Amino acid sequence: MLNEVEALVALTSIPYLGAVKIKVLLQHFGSALNALNTTPDIIEELKGFGKKIGDGFRVWQDDPRWKETLRLSKMH
Repeated sequence: MLNEVEALVALTSIPYLGAVKIKVLLQHFGSALNALNTTPDIIEELKGFGKKIGDGFRVWQDDPRWKETLRLSKMH
């Protein structure tokens, strides 16, 4: 299970999801963990999100970029 910081790192790796949209997710779901644990279909229904971002939520767990970013951040 991820902690909140790890969940934020994972969110930053999702294509088409920048700082503004991450802020919207945090406000809407209350935490990065809650946002990651919601369904892609719910993400797609949010205003300004859509299928491209929903697709990113379908595969974020398999994306090695966020894991590498997290690993590097723990080195310093």
